[in-house]
Amino acid sequence: MENIIANYGSSSESKDEQVKTPRKLKSYSTEFKLKVAKNAKDISIHGASDKFKVGRSTVRQWMRQEKQLHKIA
Repeated sequence: MENIIANYGSSSESKDEQVKTPRKLKSYSTEFKLKVAKNAKDISIHGASDKFKVGRSTVRQWMRQEKQLHKIA
């Protein structure tokens, strides 16, 4: 029983010691954002998300920003 307790404690310590690397933020061009937003309007948000490998919430955000993005482009 003592071996089980000793092993249990040591395995949880090694999990705590693992360090996660921070995610890198991706940046996308204005043209890409407009292309994704147009595709989402034509097909669907889910379809555009899958096609361009971007999260659905990101696609929705770009659709809301579409007018502003046209001014920048």
